[in-house]
Amino acid sequence: MRDILFRGKIDPDAYSYDRKSEWVYGYFTRYSVIFFGCSVIEQEKDDYAVLDDTVCQYTGLNDKNGTKIFEGDIVKTEQIIPVLGTNIFAVEYAHGNYFIRYNSIVLSLFSVNESAEVIGNIYDNPELIEG
Repeated sequence: MRDILFRGKIDPDAYSYDRKSEWVYGYFTRYSVIFFGCSVIEQEKDDYAVLDDTVCQYTGLNDKNGTKIFEGDIVKTEQIIPVLGTNIFAVEYAHGNYFIRYNSIVLSLFSVNESAEVIGNIYDNPELIEG
């Protein structure tokens, strides 16, 4: 059974000090009163308001180094995929499956996860997949 785990970037508008670059990991909840309808990650009995568009779920897979792979991560695979011309992909989720995409070509994350390495994410490192 896989862990149900989420991450999100702290919403700087919800706090009086700058924590905008900080990620929190834990359980996802939604409060409508306490944090005015924003997403919340509960971590070790503390609640953190996070930016809605940064909430990502753990895929249940780890990369070759044991790092948990979340949707929104950018992975580099050792597998050569000549038709694509790249070995760096963003992890996405749709219709109950995790996959990697390059333009219109889609591959299952399960097909590359054993050789994959998390090298960043689409929020902090978009330059890794641009172009």
